[in-house]
Amino acid sequence: MMSKSSLNIFEAIGILGVIGSLIFVGLELRQSSSIARLEAQRAYSTSMTEFMSSWAESDKAAIIAKLIADTPIDEFSVTERVQAVGFYTGELNLIFGLFQSVQEGVLPQENLNYLELGNRLYGRKFFASIWPVTKLSFSDEFVNYFESLNLI
Repeated sequence: MMSKSSLNIFEAIGILGVIGSLIFVGLELRQSSSIARLEAQRAYSTSMTEFMSSWAESDKAAIIAKLIADTPIDEFSVTERVQAVGFYTGELNLIFGLFQSVQEGVLPQENLNYLELGNRLYGRKFFASIWPVTKLSFSDEFVNYFESLNLI
């Protein structure tokens, strides 16, 4: 039979073991969370790079130049209009994905800061003409956020 003091010592050791295990699990969770954030950031960067590269390396770059120059809509051919809508839709989907990642806490808020600086592509007549229909594809929360940036 063990003495009461021996039992107390074993109990204390057991409690310290449990506390140590909890600390270890907490540190592992923090590390896993950091890795997930890094992977999400990398995936976003890769997506954005691929998207922009596909436009920069093609004849579609002329469409972006027209959008930045705020060329009147009637000066776009039908093909150019389709390409411009595709460009805006693709970019908005990337931004929406980024917005969702920030909302879910996967990425930090700073990832959205570049939008607040203003994007030369959104304050244009062409975008303003398609936004009322385009925004129906996104959540109200995202639309409110995007419109609060006063880019349109």
